[in-house]
Amino acid sequence: MSVAELSPVTQELFSQKHLLWKRREQEDCPQTIDFDIPFPLAYESKGREHPLPPSFDGHFPDAPGLHAEISYTLTIKISKPRLGSWKQHKRCVIPFHEIRGPTN
Repeated sequence: MSVAELSPVTQELFSQKHLLWKRREQEDCPQTIDFDIPFPLAYESKGREHPLPPSFDGHFPDAPGLHAEISYTLTIKISKPRLGSWKQHKRCVIPFHEIRGPTN
């Protein structure tokens, strides 16, 4: 949430790490790596589990400058041994345009 005169507030609800491939001797990196990682349905805060809030982008006509947004991203980090001047890590950030809340 942000107000025009203040800095936006960002809260990380969860973070996961998964090793998808590790090089072995005499093995080249595959051109593609398929993966399937379930998106969590809940996060933990102060020792309690809460459902993830749905994506939201709200502007409030009665409160100029007030904007609330809930969005999700998938960040993929590629690590490799340093080769000359090549960067050792690359990141790819993929936004999720819509996450729906639980249906009852």
